[in-house]
Amino acid sequence: MDSSSDNRRSVRLLTAGVAVNSLGSGLYFPLSLVLLHHLTGLGFTTVGIVLTVATGVALATMPIIGTMVDRRGARDILAAALLLQMVGFLVYTIVRDPVSFGLTAVLVAMGNQTAKTTQPVVIAGLATGRSRSKLLALMRSMSNAALGLGALVLTMVPADASDSWFVGIALVNAATFGIASLVILRLPHGEPPVARATVAYGRVLRDRTFMRYTAANALSSLNYAALSNLLPLLVVVALHLSPQLSGALYAVNTAITATAGVPVVMALQRVGLSDRVSAVLGLAAMAIGMVGFGAASSTHGPTLVMAMIVAMVIYSLGEVAHSPTSTAMALDAAPEQERGQYQSAYQMSWNVGAMLAPAVFTALIALGPLGATVVPAAASVCAALLLCRKVPVSDSARASSVRLDVNDAKSAATQSHS
Repeated sequence: MDSSSDNRRSVRLLTAGVAVNSLGSGLYFPLSLVLLHHLTGLGFTTVGIVLTVATGVALATMPIIGTMVDRRGARDILAAALLLQMVGFLVYTIVRDPVSFGLTAVLVAMGNQTAKTTQPVVIAGLATGRSRSKLLALMRSMSNAALGLGALVLTMVPADASDSWFVGIALVNAATFGIASLVILRLPHGEPPVARATVAYGRVLRDRTFMRYTAANALSSLNYAALSNLLPLLVVVALHLSPQLSGALYAVNTAITATAGVPVVMALQRVGLSDRVSAVLGLAAMAIGMVGFGAASSTHGPTLVMAMIVAMVIYSLGEVAHSPTSTAMALDAAPEQERGQYQSAYQMSWNVGAMLAPAVFTALIALGPLGATVVPAAASVCAALLLCRKVPVSDSARASSVRLDVNDAKSAATQSHS
């Protein structure tokens, strides 16, 4: 990362904003359906359907958000997205009908997806090259650590908690969004975009390198989604074991992703591995870990538990190797002045697994533990194969260079005439 004091201050501010935001989210995500049921008084089915529709609507707006990021700057859009979520959680405490709840859920989902899109763009403005991968890993580690801490605090909520407990959780989460937004606004604006009015989605779709990265990410998202959707089904439904084992495995994953992100990326860089190779190795480890969950089902007792833990360690190490390096590749492939639009397309690919997971994994569990885990593992292998071909210069970077050369030539000509 840049050695200047201003850059170090910006990194500290961004880290603080991510930590505060994730701490509040850690209070919300483990109980999202339960919390919104208590706040609104609506049934679980209604809450689930509304949240699914809201996420779909939010994803449909991402192309517009990406253009706004390039025109207004990532910092301001990220701060606005956090404020939008703050307002949404405040409104959650007073809505009582499906229509109002639906409109609020759309606003919150839009804020959530926008924040996920713009945060990597902000990071890209603070670091380049290998430093970018390390900073992405640091932000992911901080986020996972804060999420885990928030979930730990959540265990203090009594089993027979009244609605006031859930209102308090919503208000705390809203406060963390507001604080994080104020922290983000203290970041410098950065350089203004070169081409504010450019809408580049045609170039995004024609950029074969970037679209290959995006397709690989869409495939890998199925394996990520399997951790939160398939693994509990595997433990509780297929193996008839206590849900506590699922919780213990998640604790292992949280500990590794919170502490090992930066060390793993730095170790891969020290041995001379590129982001592309690191991402491929990460996908391979995730595939091995996922199949390991299924293979462990052939054992019993303490051996089964240990095999599951080993599989989770392998999976988690693959996750911390793949996530920051694959995102860094996507950021590097995008022209600087159109990075918001490129990143919005990339962010949409993360949601493919999340959208398919409930239907796919509930059907796959009928194949048995090993059969069910082979499918997300195969998706990771296919993603790795897409990333295996080395590309010296991406289509987008080449196009960006040409446009910048033209702009520089025009600027030089203007100065020579003045």
